[in-house]
Amino acid sequence: MDAYREKQRAELAELNLKTKEDLENLVKPLIKEATKIICKESSESLENSHLSSHFGGQPYFEKGEEWPKGEDSIDNCDLEFVFQIFNEEGLQLPDNIKLLQFFYDFEGYTSVMFEGGWFIKIYETINPENYLFIEKPKEHNTVKYCEMEFKTIKSLPDWDGIDAYCENAKKLSCVLGEKKPWENYEKIAKKLVGKSNFGSQLGGYGSWIQNNGNPRTKLNNGEWGFDENYALLFQLASEEEPDLMWGDNGLVYVFYNKSTKEIKGEWQCY
Repeated sequence: MDAYREKQRAELAELNLKTKEDLENLVKPLIKEATKIICKESSESLENSHLSSHFGGQPYFEKGEEWPKGEDSIDNCDLEFVFQIFNEEGLQLPDNIKLLQFFYDFEGYTSVMFEGGWFIKIYETINPENYLFIEKPKEHNTVKYCEMEFKTIKSLPDWDGIDAYCENAKKLSCVLGEKKPWENYEKIAKKLVGKSNFGSQLGGYGSWIQNNGNPRTKLNNGEWGFDENYALLFQLASEEEPDLMWGDNGLVYVFYNKSTKEIKGEWQCY
């Protein structure tokens, strides 16, 4: 056993953390509810669909608004409407958000997902009497219309991010399985919440294809760490029914700071 692992074992022993049961007790308080987004079969857009949650089709607008454009996208083009979700009881969205919309530039995107060719639109109030129909740009046919269903699921951090939420859980998993330090944590996570959800969801923790991409900030000690002010707003998968593909079967991750209303995001693929 190397000196570093001996040090970890000694630190854990002082806290009386020694067993797999101890590891499970460390992990349980981290469980968060998330909302799984289920895509129904693609179809023709329904009348009044602007008042429902869906992919593609017609988005909701109010008087005085214009179709969003990408700040840094090619020729300042109109962004394509990807989805909208009206907040309702049981959905894991911040309570100040009444309607969430996502627009994206599929023609001019680069490998760096969030460089101006996207727009997250948030309504904190909804006034349907002020609804404004804005005709969808004719060239926008990337995202097919399909309705959504929602299901409550449980979520835990991936192995790459567990130390940001409970450093002792990572230490104990490493000590209990030196050859495969992630194995015990992943077994317990699967027992508690099931397999990692690489599908589309609201809230919870991101399921990372590569390394943990939660927003980071400079800590008081001068080092960089995860910014606790940002929570996962949504995770959007490559979905068959709306015909969405992010790189090579990738995922989009969007984070929201409820205090400042700032948004950060990225995408990852295989």
